[in-house]
Amino acid sequence: MVHKGGARSKELMAAKGVTEALVPAALVPHKPKLLANAKTNNYLLNALMAMAAEDRGGNLGIGVDEDGFISEQAIACVAFLGPDGVLRAPPFERILEGTTLRRADEILEPIPGLFSRLSYEPVDLATVREAVEVISFGGGTVLPIVAIDASALPPGDPGGAGYSSDVIKVGDGTPGPLFKALYSLINADFLGTAGSSEKGTSKRFLDEIPYTAYVQTG
Repeated sequence: MVHKGGARSKELMAAKGVTEALVPAALVPHKPKLLANAKTNNYLLNALMAMAAEDRGGNLGIGVDEDGFISEQAIACVAFLGPDGVLRAPPFERILEGTTLRRADEILEPIPGLFSRLSYEPVDLATVREAVEVISFGGGTVLPIVAIDASALPPGDPGGAGYSSDVIKVGDGTPGPLFKALYSLINADFLGTAGSSEKGTSKRFLDEIPYTAYVQTG
């Protein structure tokens, strides 16, 4: 399967933010539980979600299941920071348990006045609309979602009522403070430079690659 899009700079997306698109199950079926909970090389539905999102100016898409609840992105998890400081992510029963999100949950500490805790719970479209930040977790990093196209939601969709526009603006439309804190923390953790505490670094899991052993001399 070939589709347009090509490589994107994650550094640029982190700096400016990403526009995403809601992809309801009526447009791309939700993955069956077996595929959602297993690592496989069957990425057909993932690719279809990304293609549907790209058609609406998105990137990986944000799935909406048959009951109007958020599922996941094509190859990432997604979480929504509410005005109450709770970061809400869909539970893992029907989606892949993302290692980047799990690692963030392990190392992210409360930030007074901004973030209190991460909660795994069903996320409806009202929660999406009220979110002050939306963060994508995948590929060992995080990205800020600053706008969400909702045009694919059909009339009468369980989560579609109440939208005055096809585009949901997230916060002030720029990467937010929780994302910035997470981005620095996750990248430092990945590189093993987040500190010496057992909780705050992945360095104990990293082995230095002896590149010099593969260099031909003479």
